[in-house]
Amino acid sequence: MSRSPRILLALMMLAAAALDLAAQTIRDVEYAAPAGFSLKLDVHVPAGQGPFPIAILVHGGGNKGDKQSYVTPLFAPLSAASFTWFTIDFRPSKAGFAASAGDVHQAIRWIKANARKYKGDPRRVALIGESSGGILALDAAGRATGDAKVHAVVAFYTPADLGYIVQHGDVPPMVREYWGMPEGDLAAWQHAWSPITYARRGMPPVLLVHGTADSKVPFENSLRLEKAFKQARVPCTLVAIKDGDHGMG
Repeated sequence: MSRSPRILLALMMLAAAALDLAAQTIRDVEYAAPAGFSLKLDVHVPAGQGPFPIAILVHGGGNKGDKQSYVTPLFAPLSAASFTWFTIDFRPSKAGFAASAGDVHQAIRWIKANARKYKGDPRRVALIGESSGGILALDAAGRATGDAKVHAVVAFYTPADLGYIVQHGDVPPMVREYWGMPEGDLAAWQHAWSPITYARRGMPPVLLVHGTADSKVPFENSLRLEKAFKQARVPCTLVAIKDGDHGMG
């Protein structure tokens, strides 16, 4: 090989190495398409060789959010801590919470299967949900099996017991649509989707974060959830944000 091709090859190798070591964010990667509904995620890949711990972000907002909503304040600290992090879309709750939950389980499986491509470590996966997304995160931590299991879960200001919504039996149509509530037995729906229902031994460690002045989801929800996890012998810590309201703002 002459000198010029060798120099060119060396430069190409250096460029490839520099690209591998640079941080990058990749948007709109499709991870599933149930019933033709394209579900996408964004992924941030840290600088360096890895493998890095993985964080999967599940936004709240019910019918109103997407992967770039509500959880954006977490992007910078996770990047600074060298996480490979993913923020995911899923079908809105009006499709039924079972559909949303199934999408989250599928996202976990896809991310773990493709973790190495993004310098992530599939043996260290934390699932992070806020508000209604916290329900989906805790559901996945409590019910997922096999390759959909995660190793830690964080839930911000999550409705632990949905009874506070249905306690009077008169639920406005807007609230029904937001939560994807059926017209039938609300008590059964409440039991099925309240995280406090499926607190069980063997779940991964749980971190709860909740503002004491939350005007949408009573802080007492997280107190009760913490108690339920500890009774089930699940490692659980509750961080109370004094005078904090709902949301990350």
